[in-house]
Amino acid sequence: MKRMTIGAIALGLLAGSAMAQNSLPDYNESDEAKAKRKENQAIDRQYRTTVDRMRGEPATTKADPWSNMRGPADSNAKR
Repeated sequence: MKRMTIGAIALGLLAGSAMAQNSLPDYNESDEAKAKRKENQAIDRQYRTTVDRMRGEPATTKADPWSNMRGPADSNAKR
């Protein structure tokens, strides 16, 4: 029983030191840093909405990156 108590206390101390490593918001943050953080959040939101939109829409046309490189005479029948 004594070993379990000592083990529990040791784990509690280790968890406490791990929690102390979390960064708290910096209230003395400069205006430039605040603007940069807000800009990064806006970019992240745009990225997430774009990815969500792409996942939700089915592919209606087949993607062909070389379509503008082929002439009108080229067709699959000739190959």
